[in-house]
Amino acid sequence: MTRFEPTAASVDPDRVLLDDDARAALVRAATALRSEAVRADRRYLAIGPELSGTSQAWEVAPGPGGEFWPIRQVDGEGAEARRYAWFEAMVDDRGGLSDQPMAVEDLVDDEFQRTITRDGFEALWAAATRAGER
Repeated sequence: MTRFEPTAASVDPDRVLLDDDARAALVRAATALRSEAVRADRRYLAIGPELSGTSQAWEVAPGPGGEFWPIRQVDGEGAEARRYAWFEAMVDDRGGLSDQPMAVEDLVDDEFQRTITRDGFEALWAAATRAGER
């Protein structure tokens, strides 16, 4: 009788048995790869107070329909700046994280809006107070 030796083609990946450490390592690796892929597609935008009365900056990420959704937002400047995020406070007495998607064609420089760097956005984010903390 010939002994069956599994090959890559004969193993159902949904049925491969992994010990807990191997499973945890695989989940961590897949999560890190997905996070890097999503982060690579993020865009950063800013507008001055001319359009809405206040300066705003956004970090937007691609959604399933091809549009980009705000995931972090800074409203205002200097000591008055507040920040909103899907993983922190999304709304307070002064405003909230935008709930409207942006189309790819909206992610360009124009008379009101400009693209900014990730570092530029991070500096605004770090200087802003978390919504609801004042």
